Amino acid sequence: MILYHGSNTGNIKVLKPNLADHDRPYVYMTTINIVAAFYLCNAVDRPYYWFPYGFEGGSDIPVYHELYPNALKEVSDGVSGYIYEDHAEENQVIPFKNIPCARLATEPVEVTKYVRVENAYDLFMEYVKQGKMKVSHFEDKSEQQLEWWYSCLVNYLREKLMTETPDCSYACFIKSKLPQVWERYSIPCSRQCLYHFIKFFRTADSIKILCSQPLIPHNFAKCSGIRCFKIRSLLFHFTEKHRRNTVLP
Repeated sequence: MILYHGSNTGNIKVLKPNLADHDRPYVYMTTINIVAAFYLCNAVDRPYYWFPYGFEGGSDIPVYHELYPNALKEVSDGVSGYIYEDHAEENQVIPFKNIPCARLATEPVEVTKYVRVENAYDLFMEYVKQGKMKVSHFEDKSEQQLEWWYSCLVNYLREKLMTETPDCSYACFIKSKLPQVWERYSIPCSRQCLYHFIKFFRTADSIKILCSQPLIPHNFAKCSGIRCFKIRSLLFHFTEKHRRNTVLP
């Protein structure tokens, strides 16, 4: 199969595994050259990536999703780089979960040829004109669509514990371009926990259930926000107080 790899570095003869935000170093490749071009326009520093894209229905047409106004042009206009091509057998690469066109390699891969890209934005606009790519503009997205993307970003921030690295390039990018996402991740966490706290104790048997457990409820324990610790601490002391004063049947 023919695979593609996008890079801002020129004169690469062999693609070598690099560590990104996954478990081990990989060579990252794709079966679609347009997707490889997205990798020229990473808005954040590695090991993080920012080029939100998907596919239209069940097709192979990539769709770049703008999550703030004029996003694609901002990250790609004036950006140059290279799209490298190589050949590999299916048993030499690993499919990547949730991205059907992505392939990973744990060993170096030899480059067969490359294409120089002078301006990534011009290339994307040509792809759009040819019907090979689409852009889902921020202005055309519904509230439901934006909510889905924002929720995905909040989950990613929690997964990477970004409150512990608030000055990394990804966290700074989110705070700059999507401050509502960062606020939702870092501050309202305690409010969400308080909501669940109140909701939990509305049931008649909540105190008995809680006092019979050695640990605090799972949905509180998994919460990653720093301010959430106040709620968790309150819950812990409340539980201990009632554990001592409650006689369970």
